[in-house]
Parts: sequence; structure tokens; C-alpha cells
Amino acid sequence: MLTKYSSLTNPSTYISIGILLGVIALLTGCQPHQSLPSALDEYQTRIHRVLAIPEQPTNTGITLNYPEASQRSITIPGTIMPLAEFYAISGCELAPLIAQRNTALGKVEYPSRRLVYESTLLHTLTNCIKLVAAKDMTSTDANAALFDTLKVKQIYYPKTWANVIQNSPSMRLGLGFSPGYIEGDASDGFVETKAALQYLYQAHLTPPLNITQLEAQLDVLESFRLPARLYRSTQLITL
Repeated sequence: MLTKYSSLTNPSTYISIGILLGVIALLTGCQPHQSLPSALDEYQTRIHRVLAIPEQPTNTGITLNYPEASQRSITIPGTIMPLAEFYAISGCELAPLIAQRNTALGKVEYPSRRLVYESTLLHTLTNCIKLVAAKDMTSTDANAALFDTLKVKQIYYPKTWANVIQNSPSMRLGLGFSPGYIEGDASDGFVETKAALQYLYQAHLTPPLNITQLEAQLDVLESFRLPARLYRSTQLITL
């Protein structure tokens, strides 16, 4: 009998058990925002106990069916802008801005950077139109080019904004990818998420934008992933 249980007195056995318990604790601690399922399970158990009815297994399979890339695709038509006309406007900063976009690097930007570029372009176009009016410039071709380009860019800007909302990696993670649920405390990031969503809503109304500020708000949504956890929580409590 002593031989049967002798392995339990081996120091290495206790070390192994300690390591195993530590790993279990670590893995448990790496899964935040899991209080809701536990609370619902406990509530269900109590209800069945009080009513004296058999407890039925609950289907907890929850899936956030985020749209596929093909469903989120947004086509933003290109715009041909007359650089020669813009170079002719003294003090107008359009030409170097457009040249920046025409580089190979400029054509593979993230949706957020594309939005900032387009917002800056709208702002610069407006300033150049004011500049032409203030200096009483008479170049009909330049004036027409400015107004035509501004009109086209204003039409396409909402699509550029929508592309950020639908296809930015941070938005995808924040809206559709999280294993957690609502906790009902500060860890949910309600205040931060509300501020980030308000900023993004205003982004389609008030150019120009600052890339640092825009990406900071996107990081907030990716960090807290509150919308995704809210969707999961809603599904869980309505199963």
C-alpha cells in the first residue's frame, strides 16, 4: 500500500501539480468578460431546483456572423485631376498632395489613411477655391477644375468613410470578433466606446481629419470590442 501512494510524496510530483494548477489559473485569467454565462448557469440551476424540474442542457453555441469581404466590398471610383491647372494656382497646395497619392505607396493605404487623405484633399480644395476668389484670379480653366474636382470628391467621400466602417481591421474586430460578454462595469469601456463611435460618426461630416486621432479611436474599438460582446450577450440571454 505504501508503494502504491509513494509517488505522491515525491517533491517533483508536488512541483508538477503546482505548475499544472498555475497553468490552469493563468488560462482562466486570460479569458476576461465571462461572468455572464456563469451567472446565467447559476440562475438556471436555482430556478430548476426551486421548481423541482429536471435541468435541461443549454445550447451556448454563439456565433457572430460578420459579413464576408465580398459582401463588404465598396467600389470607390478613381478621379482624374488636372495637375497642370492646379500648379498654375499660386499658393495652392493641391499638386503635391495629389502627387503623394499617385505614388505606389499611396495606392495601398489602409482605409483609415485613405479617409484622412481624402478629408485633407477636400479641405485643400476648399482653401484653394477661397484663395482664387480672394486673389480675384481669372483663370476659368483653373476655377472650373477646382469646382468640378471638389464636387466629385464630395460625392465619393461618404464611400471612403463607409469603407473605414466596414473594412478597417479594427472595426472588424470591434464589431464582430470577441469571445467575451458584457460585464456591466468599467472594463466594458462604455464611455470610451461611445466617444470613439461619436468621433467616427463626425468623421464623415467635418474634414480634415488627424490620422493619429482617428487611429486612436479605432484602437479603442479594437481594444474593448464592446459591440461584439454586446451582440454575444444579447444572443446568450435570448437562447
